[in-house]
Amino acid sequence: MSKIVDIERGEDIGAVGLEQIEVVFKLKPHGEVFPVEAKPLIFHHADAFVRLLLHLIHQGLIVAHGLRGTPEIDDDGHMNEGIEDADGRGLIRGHVQELSVQDACILYRKFLDMAAYKPSPISIFDALIHMAIIVYLRGTPQAVRYYQTLVDEVQEKADKGIGVVEDERFRLYWENLPVWFKFKDHFNLLKSYGANILTSLYVHDFAHEFDTSKDPLETLAENYVSAFSNVTLEERADMALDLFQRYDMNGSIMFVNRSCKAVSFAVYTLKEILTEKTGHPALIFESDMGDPRFYSEAQIRTRIEAFLETLQRREAEAA
Repeated sequence: MSKIVDIERGEDIGAVGLEQIEVVFKLKPHGEVFPVEAKPLIFHHADAFVRLLLHLIHQGLIVAHGLRGTPEIDDDGHMNEGIEDADGRGLIRGHVQELSVQDACILYRKFLDMAAYKPSPISIFDALIHMAIIVYLRGTPQAVRYYQTLVDEVQEKADKGIGVVEDERFRLYWENLPVWFKFKDHFNLLKSYGANILTSLYVHDFAHEFDTSKDPLETLAENYVSAFSNVTLEERADMALDLFQRYDMNGSIMFVNRSCKAVSFAVYTLKEILTEKTGHPALIFESDMGDPRFYSEAQIRTRIEAFLETLQRREAEAA
């Protein structure tokens, strides 16, 4: 029976020996390379695979240039192009399955962009739930089928003018990760005011665009270093402003998350930039995305209600 190995986020991949994951390659004297029985690996986070691959390259077990492009699959299900061993002595050949990484990302992005419809057939809470597939199953046929089904269903609602919030009046931007344990409460409170949070940079962070003409590691690296949490504050503001324009939003709720300081440190400055350039108000509140002990129910609810009432007054004044 094949051994299944969990590689957790944050584990030192260098400490995971080849004996543990049971991936062994045997070299024949004349240089032909062939794998022993394949062993399945489970990665709890998408970047764990990248980290393992980089470790194998660092150890000289594989070279990156052998990964260029999509391997050609012959009738027998074998790839005709593969990974050279460190000495270039042969080709690792094995049964492979074509994985549609690009297709899943395109469909996921199309789903997110359906927030542009008025009324929107989705909310940020839908996006956060359905984001799980692109995080954990990116590159699998299951992910492609999942997002194709999702897009078809949401498109049908959009064509019928069905929105997740009846009488949608306020289309809002969310900054930071969500308060994971408050989905229902936040949605119902916003809905009672005709408000819908449409999107965030966080959910778009997984809508990667891969350049399949490049080395996979190179295009992966380009996506990771251009994530909203890895760019300058000005670039991050430009990303948010692009969403404001595309989805025609008229306000922001900005979360200072004590459990993700790398994302939260610039929220106050970001608020100043967005309110100045959009002319739309923004609310900031502080809490924790996963620890209810740091969530002040009465205080945060009162602040959100006051913000929504401000939007109502602005709407009345503009009428």
